[in-house]
Amino acid sequence: MTFRVLLGLILAWGVLRTFASGWIAAHYVDPPFHFTWVGFDWVRPLGQDGMQALFASLLLCALALALGIAPRLSALLLAAGFGYVFLLEQARYLNHMYLVELLLLLMAAAPLGADSTPSIWFGRRRPRRVPALPLLLLRSQIGLVYLFAGIAKLNSDWLSGHPLQEWLADRSSHPVLGQLVLQSWAGLAFSWAGLAIDLAAWPLLSWRRTRASMITLLLAFHLTNFALFNIGIFPWLSMAALVLFVEPDAPRRLLRRLTSLTRGRADLDADEVGADEADALEPARAARAPRLALGCALLWLSVQLLVPLRHHLYPGDVAWNEEGHRFSWRMKLRGKDSTTVFLLRDKRTGERWLVEPRDELTPWQYDKMGGRPDMLLQYARHLAARQAAAGRGEVEVRVTTEVSLNGRPPQPLVDPLVDLGAQPRNVWHRPWVLDGPE
Repeated sequence: MTFRVLLGLILAWGVLRTFASGWIAAHYVDPPFHFTWVGFDWVRPLGQDGMQALFASLLLCALALALGIAPRLSALLLAAGFGYVFLLEQARYLNHMYLVELLLLLMAAAPLGADSTPSIWFGRRRPRRVPALPLLLLRSQIGLVYLFAGIAKLNSDWLSGHPLQEWLADRSSHPVLGQLVLQSWAGLAFSWAGLAIDLAAWPLLSWRRTRASMITLLLAFHLTNFALFNIGIFPWLSMAALVLFVEPDAPRRLLRRLTSLTRGRADLDADEVGADEADALEPARAARAPRLALGCALLWLSVQLLVPLRHHLYPGDVAWNEEGHRFSWRMKLRGKDSTTVFLLRDKRTGERWLVEPRDELTPWQYDKMGGRPDMLLQYARHLAARQAAAGRGEVEVRVTTEVSLNGRPPQPLVDPLVDLGAQPRNVWHRPWVLDGPE
């Protein structure tokens, strides 16, 4: 399938970009401390040579996926490799890398065959039928991203043009869109347009009569995002995913039509070709999925529906306390500026001293940590454990962090009287997180 080729090429480009930018060392080798995920503290980098070899392997697997060489195995190996990299550093969390992981797992489980290889495109091999269930799952996965991204935008900040207005102002030097984004109405217009596009994308992509128009609009939307914001491969991944909503045999029909035009025929009549070739021109048909596959598909979709809604189980504003924010397609919804101070006290002697986290953390780790209570907790526990290992005994770690959400005046994020070094690290509600701004 065409999407498999595009996904493989996009991932290969992403890996090459990682090599060229020196991000392997900067993100996974050089930092002395890594923010890990709950339950995955045991995941550690492989060292410079090991990480270089891992990314080289990911490049080969991505190319194999694009070329249709053992596509399901290639997708599985990519899912394992990117999954490992994903777990190495929580501060590098990106929605599109989570989406890549989900798509790779679906493709590893789906009998997608090699329908998008050039040999099939040009009629040298008979195409396999596209199974309906895997295609439906891939379409639903992409549709859910748009749906929840749109639902998440139904909040007062986004509807009033924030934080997009502030971000657009930073792009005023753009050679094409610079003057446009400086207009007073730009933030509000872009915010409402993004909301409308996200909410309309899935239903209009699913309806044949509006599909072409919606694809055209989404192409313009993602190209604009690419021009304005530094969001990596996400615009290209999103544009590539649009081919999932095109009829599976469309690329072959288009190539055959172009071939027929070069031969002086406007159309290719199925009566003029053999039975095998005529069968290849039929729209891809689906075999009935077994009950086990249907059950697994329903389980997958249930998880994808429930996980983005889990923030409703926590009290407070998810944009402030971050409880349930990740893995929920809450993209580009809030901007946070923070200043953070860690105050340590030796419980035995009463000695107090300050720790400057920027002495150990990279700038991007520090910026991410300041507005995210779970990362503040992990670093506080790290400081307590490091002091205990140095022979200081039991040390109390208190955190003062002032956070500005979407341009509001800064206010405390966590209770400065709570010893964060002694708090448990889990996925439950954190009572020491203070109420956010109204």
